[in-house]
Amino acid sequence: MTIELADWQISIIAQHYMRNHGKHATAYIDERICNLTWAGNRAGAETWERIATRVEELSSQDRTGQQTSH
Repeated sequence: MTIELADWQISIIAQHYMRNHGKHATAYIDERICNLTWAGNRAGAETWERIATRVEELSSQDRTGQQTSH
């Protein structure tokens, strides 16, 4: 069974990993994506890819001081 997370949930998870893993958040998430892909869990990997994208967006906001809507 696959559960699709809403954008707001993805944002909360991304913020959690940024707070708890700092500059290493992206590396941690990339490792999760790799492990899930290797295990054949494409749906799980796609969810973590969404989280990685959101981390990138939030990191970009931190650098530029701009906000995007999510």
